[in-house]
Amino acid sequence: MRDYHEIDLWRHVKHDEWDSYAWQLRNKITDIDRLSKVLHLDEQQKNDIASVIKVYKMEISPHLSTLMDPDDEECPVRKQWIPSKKELIKRESEHLDAVAEENYEKDFGVIHRYPDRIAFMSSDVCGSLCRFCTRKRSVLAKGRMGLRPKADIDKMISYVANHEEIRDILITGGDALSYPNSQIEYMLSKLYAIPTVEIVRLGTRLPISIPQRIDGELAATLRRFRPLYINIQVNHPNEISPETKKACEALADAGAVLGNQSVLLRGVNDNVESQRQLVHELLKMRVRPYYLYQCDLSVGLEHFRTTISKGLEIMEGLIGHTSGLAIPHYIVEAPGGGGKVPIHPATFVRSYTGHDVYVRNFENKFYKYVEPDMVEIP
Repeated sequence: MRDYHEIDLWRHVKHDEWDSYAWQLRNKITDIDRLSKVLHLDEQQKNDIASVIKVYKMEISPHLSTLMDPDDEECPVRKQWIPSKKELIKRESEHLDAVAEENYEKDFGVIHRYPDRIAFMSSDVCGSLCRFCTRKRSVLAKGRMGLRPKADIDKMISYVANHEEIRDILITGGDALSYPNSQIEYMLSKLYAIPTVEIVRLGTRLPISIPQRIDGELAATLRRFRPLYINIQVNHPNEISPETKKACEALADAGAVLGNQSVLLRGVNDNVESQRQLVHELLKMRVRPYYLYQCDLSVGLEHFRTTISKGLEIMEGLIGHTSGLAIPHYIVEAPGGGGKVPIHPATFVRSYTGHDVYVRNFENKFYKYVEPDMVEIP
């Protein structure tokens, strides 16, 4: 991580400006000229990036720019937020809406895919735009909607109130914390007033992209609501800055239960060493590793995807080699709307005679477990 005063673009910025969420939002990098003052780019790199941002927007917070290696294209932070010309290649297997969210989405932003829970598509605003976004069709596209109007939010809340089977709400987008504190308080207070609502979850990457968002006023707002679950997304240990640690500590101190949903990305975190270091660092700042997602079949993401066998290899390098508390669920979002499917290493073998089954441990040794007869004992 570089001191921001070492970067030409930010050399004259005052500390109180840098520490301001509003300033970070206003000064996001959105064009080649500003990016060139942060990273060392040759003409070919500039031309490649320019060709992409004609189609998909680029937004990089000043904070994130300090985490990027200015010379190394393979920097794991840089690869997640700097456009690549590979994004313009569309494979036959890829789709604008890879997990068929639009099949389950109401016109005011509710996605009702599962029986007892829904997602609020609250906005398409993020602190910075990840290049591998599964909602690239809306979040990175031109002509975005921004924050949803209050009329839509009220329709969402009414939908929940009129469907008693809904007990779990995920506020996502975009970024759930992109709203002003007053509007976050409005949504949460209305939802928790519905008797059938048991928990609310918020999805955010702001503790990583603009950790300045997590201030005392936001923490005080969130502290009023229990239980509250907040899922962040950290994909590589190099994303964890001192400011990110401070932000997660503040959210945890406010009573939020924190989880991490990372995405398996080729050339970024597709190795056991990075993943093991990541889960350990997360636990140290009170964030439970929750999901490790296989990258979706969204348009232009072929260069980010690994094989599922690589994901299983990573899981085998975690299970038994660190505590169960540090093990995320490895998830494939089934294309076409099939939902989240957990993928596990093969650790169970059934004998075709008798009641013997064999389980394989992390040392690749097999142990016999004898199943019961399942008959009533007199």
